[in-house]
Amino acid sequence: NAVDHAISSMPVSSVLRPFLIGNRAEVKQMCITEYNEAETMQLFREQERREGHREGLKEGRQEGIRGTIQILRGLGLSDPQIKSAIMQQYDLSDETADDYIYR
Repeated sequence: NAVDHAISSMPVSSVLRPFLIGNRAEVKQMCITEYNEAETMQLFREQERREGHREGLKEGRQEGIRGTIQILRGLGLSDPQIKSAIMQQYDLSDETADDYIYR
């Protein structure tokens, strides 16, 4: 109960809070048994890798969309044509496509 209370009462802005909530069972088990610094650091590294991978994919996708827009503009396509192409290619909403083209 103490572990649940400690995790739940952490400030929402805490960097550790999402990790601890997402790994609550492992955190409780570590607290009940024995703290192992090497294991704990490994859990943190794995979490960072997962989050970093998602961010990297997101950034790569954004760069791909921007690059596609530049290429299509270079080929002389109009903004409505480009919008239609990126919406189809990247499965974007109308609003998201506008954000890429007009901002």
